[in-house]
Amino acid sequence: MKFEKVENTMFSKQHSDDVFEFVEYGEMDENSKVQLFFVRNAKLAFSDLTESEVEEVIMPYYSSLEQLKSIHGEDYKEAVLKCYFGGLSSNSAVQYVGNKRIQIVNAILNINAETCLQVLKAMGLTIDVLDIETASIPEQDYVA
Repeated sequence: MKFEKVENTMFSKQHSDDVFEFVEYGEMDENSKVQLFFVRNAKLAFSDLTESEVEEVIMPYYSSLEQLKSIHGEDYKEAVLKCYFGGLSSNSAVQYVGNKRIQIVNAILNINAETCLQVLKAMGLTIDVLDIETASIPEQDYVA
């Protein structure tokens, strides 16, 4: 399976019916005089989320899971996990809680554009140009 573009700077790849991998890149600080980038990724399983977690992560974008399903159809699991990935911090500590897999968010921060492209290509993305107009990263993820 190949990575598919799901937003300007976010890609996903389906590993199974339940598991998706997401990759996102963007500018660290668009106001900086030096242009530095981040790349982050995580492999997430829909079955790891409880019903209340699903409702919580989709609420900023959808009124209910039923609305999300009516819009995305069979791709609803990917849509839920995309919302979940978007809310994860690159600084998240990761562990197993009981039998539940809490997935690692890998992040490479403060890299130049050339290195960013190299990292993305090494991860399996087919990309030649960075589209950074809409990229952003939460403030808590900035590294000094």
